[in-house]
Amino acid sequence: MIVAGIGWVLYAPYDPETVWRAIPADAVFFSRHLQAAGRFPDLSRNPLMMTLLRSAGISPSALYALNDNPETEARIRELFGRDVVIAYIPDLGGSNEPAWVFASWIGNRAQRLRWTLSIRGISGVHAVELPGHETFWRLDNDPVETGKHLSLALVDGYLLGCISAFSTGVKIPMATWNRERNYPSLQTVGWREDAQASVDSGTPDWAAFKRHHRDRPAETPLAMLVALQQLNASYAQGRLIANVALPLTSADDVPSRSVSGGLRDILGESPVLFSFVSPAVLAFFMDQPYAPGWARTLAAGLVSLAEDASTETVASDTVDQPFFVSVLDRRYAGSLNPGNDHAWAAAGGVKVPAIVAGIHAGNPERADTVLMDILDELNREYRLGLIPRRDPMETVTVIEDSRSGASWYQRLSLQERVGVVYHQGWLLFAGQAMVLERLLESASRGDELQPAYAWMPPAEADTAPAYCWTDLTAFAPLATEALSALSLMFWIRDPQHT
Repeated sequence: MIVAGIGWVLYAPYDPETVWRAIPADAVFFSRHLQAAGRFPDLSRNPLMMTLLRSAGISPSALYALNDNPETEARIRELFGRDVVIAYIPDLGGSNEPAWVFASWIGNRAQRLRWTLSIRGISGVHAVELPGHETFWRLDNDPVETGKHLSLALVDGYLLGCISAFSTGVKIPMATWNRERNYPSLQTVGWREDAQASVDSGTPDWAAFKRHHRDRPAETPLAMLVALQQLNASYAQGRLIANVALPLTSADDVPSRSVSGGLRDILGESPVLFSFVSPAVLAFFMDQPYAPGWARTLAAGLVSLAEDASTETVASDTVDQPFFVSVLDRRYAGSLNPGNDHAWAAAGGVKVPAIVAGIHAGNPERADTVLMDILDELNREYRLGLIPRRDPMETVTVIEDSRSGASWYQRLSLQERVGVVYHQGWLLFAGQAMVLERLLESASRGDELQPAYAWMPPAEADTAPAYCWTDLTAFAPLATEALSALSLMFWIRDPQHT
């Protein structure tokens, strides 16, 4: 009888739907992570997860410290092992202050942890009693950024937490769990149920986003869903679902194609990020009323180039190619160093990743017409003087600004300016002409190419309206360097932030 009584006290059945009960309905972002205990070292080092946790106020150094401390890591595995939901609340309980909230299933550990906290206590953790004999805990030394507080609660097999400007922030998830009036939860919200229904059963990591609507949070529709089938220290693979009525909605609407056809010989092993979008989908977004004139001109030009390419007598693997954007590895990266500018010089120039974009054009004359149309529209809309500088001795065309004066763009060297080239049936653009020169030089050497590279889309992407691949380990440092240098430049130009 005694054993049965103890078992009854400790028993907390797992219900996968209950994890949503503590998450306020006005969350604009949430992510769910299953069986995270065995994946903790990988998850804590993954750039996407590190960005998410950093947004919540947990620094990368704190994550590294967790990985280096076996005892702490074991405790984290216990507390965040089976089923965890993390959510961002832009206005916690009507306070006009944002907060991060989480709920983690820990089963009978919840009651054992409650006894430990109540009887023996844990150094630096203090209990706060609420009316109705409820208790939550706050930490003396918060493991989060200055100005933020971590507060915790234990309810029916779940560990609840809140990171916010308030040391009592977890009271809101507790009120939500208790179904108190004016505290609706995600458990019964339609858009959350729709999001979960769109995810394959057993997907270990997925996240959803929606717009914020303070007065009717439950009625605001889902904006985007990300479902990741694989997530480790340097790799993520999954699906992106957007709540947008795209012009192409089924495989029957998109002609079959080999997306990377022809690009392998040009890009080789250089991409650390590769993405494509169908010209029709790109035109759909760029041809909206709010889009600037140059964007609509670009969209019309890309669609016409794609149509021209599909009617030309070309190899089947280059027909109906989409518009692509790629970031190349560090070998191709450069910097912007406008002359006679002490601020830029003091910053060592702004390091920029090598970005290449393009579309299969088929007809070089038509490609040149589209380029001129785009430049004319940019000049008209922004009062620029952009013209192509064609040198018979050079392969790459450089875009110049012919206006009088000395803008920062005019002070760049020719190699640092935007470059355009028509090569092997592709109209290619690059943020810097030197990138295209290096790329074509590498291709002309005739280096041995592999049959396939990681960036090349799989066969099932042939009919996709959009696709994106990235090597997180290689791409993250390039993006970080560019953002850091830009921040330094802005600070040098305006140290008072005026």
